[in-house]
Amino acid sequence: MAALFGGTLLLGIAIACGNVLLPGLVKEYFRPHFGLMASLYSSLLSMGTAAAGISIPLAVRLPGGWRGSLACRAAWAFPALLA
Repeated sequence: MAALFGGTLLLGIAIACGNVLLPGLVKEYFRPHFGLMASLYSSLLSMGTAAAGISIPLAVRLPGGWRGSLACRAAWAFPALLA
């Protein structure tokens, strides 16, 4: 149980730091294309939220139940791994 809470804490800290630091890094390294990159970042962030929102409907409709929904979520993680 301690590992679960510890990992969740570390993940939360990483997400919080990333959300604060990433716009500054985008502005630093992509200054000529800041508008495009900021909109791309915002769009991908929204797509991740939408993917989380459809987990329950997918679990209800897919034959694998929650396992099928989790497999779809894993497919959403593939572009993040590429990045």
